[in-house]
Order: sequence, then C-alpha cells, then structure tokens
Amino acid sequence: MNKKLIAISITLAAAAAIFLGVQNTKDDTHPMSSTPQVQKTYKLNSDQAKLVYYENVDEITNKATAIVVGKVAGEQQITDINDESSGTLLYHRAFTPVQIEKSFKGNFKEGDQILVSEDGVLINNVYETLEGYVKMNNANSYLLFLREVEPGKFAICGSYQGKFNVDKTSNDTSFEERQITQSQLNDLDYLGENSEHFKNLKEQALEKFLESN
Repeated sequence: MNKKLIAISITLAAAAAIFLGVQNTKDDTHPMSSTPQVQKTYKLNSDQAKLVYYENVDEITNKATAIVVGKVAGEQQITDINDESSGTLLYHRAFTPVQIEKSFKGNFKEGDQILVSEDGVLINNVYETLEGYVKMNNANSYLLFLREVEPGKFAICGSYQGKFNVDKTSNDTSFEERQITQSQLNDLDYLGENSEHFKNLKEQALEKFLESN
C-alpha cells in the first residue's frame, strides 16, 4: 500500500515538474516584434513660374469655367514635353482622371469624368512640383476651379490657388527641404512658400461653396 502511495506521489511530482517547465518556457517566450515599415522617400524638385496671382476666391470664381468637387478616378497620365529642335526634355505634363461628385459651375452631373492637368508629378523616385503644387491623392475629395483647355481636358486656375483638399482642414505637415515622403505627400495640400496666401484662399473657397451649402 505504501509502495503504491509512493509511486503515485512520484508520478504527480513528475507531472507537476513538466507542467512548470512548460509554463516557464511560455513565460520566457516573447512574440517577435514586427519590423517597422520603411517610409518611401522621394527627391523633391521644385520649379518656379510666373502664375496669375488671385487676391481672393471671387477672382478665381470669375475666371473658372467649371467649379466642381471631385475625386481621383485613375492613374496620372504623364507625357514628356521635349524641345522641338534639340529633343531635350523640358518638363512632364500630367493629366489625372477625376470623377465629379458635385458641380457648382459648368455643365456636369455626378459621376461624370474629366481629365485635370496637374503641376505635380511623381516619376523615377522624384516628385516634381511647380510653385509648391501637391498632386491629388486617391483617398480624398477636392474642390477644383477649372478652365477648359481641350474638349474634356481642364487646367486648374492659378495652379495651387485653385485646388483644395476638402477632407483636410490644416496644412501643418512639415517636410525636409529637397526630399519628401509618400505619407507627407498624402497629408499636404500645398508645400510652397506662399502658405498664408494658400490658407486664406482655401478658407474662403470652403466657406463659399461647401460650408454655406
């Protein structure tokens, strides 16, 4: 009888030891930490141009032949513009397909698609911008002041002065000179030197066409 009790005690003790060993192994095991994703960074190439300067949103409204809220509906269509005599690349021209969500001026209805010329192009790991223009992203909607340059193709009045991300109320994202990340491109509405002018125009535009409706 005593031998049986001793055998049972030894078996229970062994089982307990195995359990504690497994438990300690679990406690000492740490989940593998996830590797942080590397943020894509682009070289920033900024050019200047002599743009029409709009003092207020009323001036842009009068100039525009179409005023719409729209969203990117496809990839940018980029074309090389070369010097006719030498063949040297002068600049890239980009048209972005935009689907109309709301129209304030012009003969459009919801769902119509147009091509909008943009002064910001991402190509060969370089972001090329004219006067701080930021290309439209795929996630947000934009209030656009447009003028028709070809049937179905439109330019933005005053470049950065006529394009406003309606889903972002601030433009506080900072970036280092000469380079910019993809997330910063998505967050920024403008990256030029005339930030106060842009801010004032955006506030006027949103109040006139969206907040009052």
